[in-house]
Amino acid sequence: MASPQQDIVAANTKFAFDIFSTLPKGTNTFISPLSISAALALTLLGARGTTETNMKEVMNLSDLKDVHATFGNLTGILNRTTADYVLRLANRLFGMEGYNFLEPFLADCKSQYGAELKSLDFRNEAASRKTINDWVEKQTEDKIKDLIKPDVLTEETALVLVNAIYFKGTWKNPFEKRATRKQLFHLSAKEQVQVDMMFQGEFARWGYFDQHGCQVIELPYGKAEDLSMVFLVPLEIEGLAALEKKLTVGLLDEITKKLSSSKLDINIPKFKFDFEMNLGDVLVKMGMGELFTRGKANLSGMDGTNRLYISAAVHKAFIDVNEEGTEAAAATGMMAVAMCMPPQFIADRPFLFYIRDNTTKSVLFMGRVHKPE
Repeated sequence: MASPQQDIVAANTKFAFDIFSTLPKGTNTFISPLSISAALALTLLGARGTTETNMKEVMNLSDLKDVHATFGNLTGILNRTTADYVLRLANRLFGMEGYNFLEPFLADCKSQYGAELKSLDFRNEAASRKTINDWVEKQTEDKIKDLIKPDVLTEETALVLVNAIYFKGTWKNPFEKRATRKQLFHLSAKEQVQVDMMFQGEFARWGYFDQHGCQVIELPYGKAEDLSMVFLVPLEIEGLAALEKKLTVGLLDEITKKLSSSKLDINIPKFKFDFEMNLGDVLVKMGMGELFTRGKANLSGMDGTNRLYISAAVHKAFIDVNEEGTEAAAATGMMAVAMCMPPQFIADRPFLFYIRDNTTKSVLFMGRVHKPE
């Protein structure tokens, strides 16, 4: 029988895939599903009635018990710093000065998610926006800037719930900068660009899955290998759409379990980009429309009234993959073969990737590289 933590992780992973499937294809995409789930979990603390029911259905939490205690414990486990990486999650509430939030709601936000309330005068839009954006920048080492855009906050804004996540990790086996070279990357069968391709010959957990049309490699961070990045590269140059269509949580779990350690030539492009999305539009399409509808949303657990509703939801993420490791804000056996060319893993076409905590199996970040930049 799965533990409550395993159930939460499974629900979060399914939710991550559901969100990712709604995003535009054919472009660089990067999100932190965990950050999105954490911000929604804070909101869920105050949701009641059908609003709560809808949120739980979309987040795959309907059948789970002790959601907030388990989720809060999970984020506590994930918040850690070692000699090889920094993984930081932070939550904060920004509320209108003088607004009467219920004490149990504020107490639960603090005890379950470490989210304390800071009072702001949202009538001073520029100052309030700067305060929130400065907090996000600080939590993400200046990687996420201007999360709250002008005109998002209004005189009617009562509460802003924010989650920030930051990760910076060093590869267990860093790539040598002198081995990086220009190489062709196939945008399509007819279009190619030159990119900076990192190279190393190392042992890594790898698999070639002809039946699924992809090859997969897992590159760990640090000596403990408790975090890693997994790359999924289609076998066909224009095979990413087909791979995304068939990929499920179950298939991903099946594939990663079948990876085995091999000595191989590893070719990964350097890439760095940020991605911004209107999360509200996505959540409405997924079934949370009531949460965003004035007069219908039931967030009475926050203030004891039916006045509150969510007017906007935004998400922004940043990723930088280079020779030393990865910075993101938004997871042995050995064999030697003499005189034999090792297999190759070449990410020279649009591919998928995700960063996973291997201790809890939580998907921290996931993305698509259409064109390394």
